Amino acid sequence: MAGEDKNVDESTSVSREDLQALVEGTKVLLLDGEASSAIRYTSLLEEHLRIALCSKMPNMDRKMEGILFEGYGPLSTLRSKIDIALALDVLTEALHRDAQTVRKIRNKFAHSSKNLGLSSDTLVQLCRNLSTFDAGEKRLMKIFGAAIQKITDHLAEQIEVGLKEAKGRSSILAAALKQASADKAVVG
Repeated sequence: MAGEDKNVDESTSVSREDLQALVEGTKVLLLDGEASSAIRYTSLLEEHLRIALCSKMPNMDRKMEGILFEGYGPLSTLRSKIDIALALDVLTEALHRDAQTVRKIRNKFAHSSKNLGLSSDTLVQLCRNLSTFDAGEKRLMKIFGAAIQKITDHLAEQIEVGLKEAKGRSSILAAALKQASADKAVVG
């Protein structure tokens, strides 16, 4: 059959080339899986930072939160949240370094036109800077996830302290803490 070489099944218009493209696409998705996981985990870290910072701000309300954290606000970027968290003693210097490294890894994934994996030389070098790096551990996503877990665990403690200090000050913080606890269950 002449059509057998081109079409898998004459009742469909799916060609062998289509199937090959699907297989190649699946390979890309596997790499994208690391990228999307890294980006999603970093988003959880960023949300924990936002909540922890809000818990340290006595006059925080929804309007002020929008001004500070959205659009072109001074705390709208992950980098600014990380740096202010260090300045307010929400993060230790070691956790600040880890958070900045996590941010750099996220940015490499988010801004690369190539299909990167954590095994790429650039990302391996960044992972080596994480306090959770273990040369015996070959699964770099585990090292990356452990760094985020370490930071978010610390931030959860900071949020608890901030809430106790702010008792009754803001319902935003109570709702944010509930969300942070739910997010922690996803990461953990």
